[in-house]
Amino acid sequence: MTKFSLPLATCATALLTGAPALADVTASEVWDSWQQMMATGGTVTLETQSESIETDRVLIEGATYTYPVEDGETVVTIDRIELTDAGDGTVELVLPETIPVKLEDDEGNLIELSVIQTGLRTLVSGTPEAMNYAVTADRYAVETTRVMDPEGQPVDVSARVALNGVSGGYDQAASGLTEFDYDVRSDSVDLLLDMTDPDTGEEVTISGKVDGLGFEATASVPEEVDTADMLAMVSAGFALNMGYSYDSAAYIFNMGGTGTTGDGTATTGSGSLTFDMSEAGFSYDTDLNDVMVEVRGTELPFPIRVGAASYGTGVTLPVVPTEAPVPFGIRARLQQLTLGDEIWAMIDPQNMIPRDPASLNVDVSGEARLEQSLFADTEEMEDSPLGELVSVSVNDVSLALAGAMLEAVGAFTFDPEGPLATPDIGSPVGKATIDLTGGNQLIDTAIAMGLLPADQAMMARMMVGMFAEPVGEDALRSVIEVTPDGRVTANGQQIR
Repeated sequence: MTKFSLPLATCATALLTGAPALADVTASEVWDSWQQMMATGGTVTLETQSESIETDRVLIEGATYTYPVEDGETVVTIDRIELTDAGDGTVELVLPETIPVKLEDDEGNLIELSVIQTGLRTLVSGTPEAMNYAVTADRYAVETTRVMDPEGQPVDVSARVALNGVSGGYDQAASGLTEFDYDVRSDSVDLLLDMTDPDTGEEVTISGKVDGLGFEATASVPEEVDTADMLAMVSAGFALNMGYSYDSAAYIFNMGGTGTTGDGTATTGSGSLTFDMSEAGFSYDTDLNDVMVEVRGTELPFPIRVGAASYGTGVTLPVVPTEAPVPFGIRARLQQLTLGDEIWAMIDPQNMIPRDPASLNVDVSGEARLEQSLFADTEEMEDSPLGELVSVSVNDVSLALAGAMLEAVGAFTFDPEGPLATPDIGSPVGKATIDLTGGNQLIDTAIAMGLLPADQAMMARMMVGMFAEPVGEDALRSVIEVTPDGRVTANGQQIR
């Protein structure tokens, strides 16, 4: 629906974050800084009913911030903004406890929110060139007050996010690029979503609590560049590094409709996310620990329980065209996956399959030349190749499941002029080593359970034997090599 640009997000965060610095700043200088922030990107407009601006005191009444987006606009109304010199080189910022926000798209969908700040105290310090906001709040909440569809009918949706025990830091400096630095902490976060489907009458309620939330970010924003043009932004020096982490989280959900009900819980230990974007590339990584999910419902024969010791994903990608090879990577991790006894009793009532936790790990990296920006339109990407693959390293691809283990490592380079080259990818040169342990035992178990006919099992063993050699008890290894002249071998035997 509606998107927030960096200038608007910056203005909002400036109300909430900061840490004191040793320098002098005046109320009028703080207000001037706000105007400069809004000018960054040139997308936010401000209308006021009255302004009283003096060196030591600024009073703005009836302030309305409007941010137009491609499919609508966001409007923030602040009845009163007061900036007062505190007498020690800092400025105190006072805002209303409740600030209404309206989001509306071109189709007529409307969402009205309230930002509720309880026990908020904000001090601004620093210099006119480098300001610092210090904020504490007992509670900072955003909740829906009204949701309407394009026909003007109310939509039965209620949502709330509330941060408790908030403290943080926000710095802003200008040096050709506008620099931002955020550091926000919250003792806990309460979440609530309650909605009803108008067509089916199905009700859904989700509530949750996150403990020990921390958010950090740094950003460099070029001036007088269209924030909607990400290629122009990163080319002009835009950079964003951000991340959050938390100690634990717990969620409860309920759903119900005509004749059916369901509910469940989900808990996690610590979790984190990091995100980077600049001309050098894009990357993100997630990490989640001690995951446990339980689902019950009238259409389920028994409770579904799934747990994992850890889960994570990651991506590294170039974003702008380059002549020299640049790195990329894909990462995925699922460790110690467990299923509830009820699930095992259904799929393996005789307890024949080893019930060791399953694990999956994928770590692939490499280098590529990008011929067009990842920010290009979809039609532009279809008209020409995205780029050229230079090399791939299979650092680790492994799967542990039902008592068996499959592992693979390898490295390949790609020659666009080689004998196996296609219009989309160069000819590979390199080798991969694949190890399988416990495979024969797993096949025997599948035969005993009636899942795999004996003749098909024999055929599978024969095919594996063509490409692998024994390296221990129930252990097989296959070394696949592709040579520069296009030959493909398995354990030294040519197969192409």
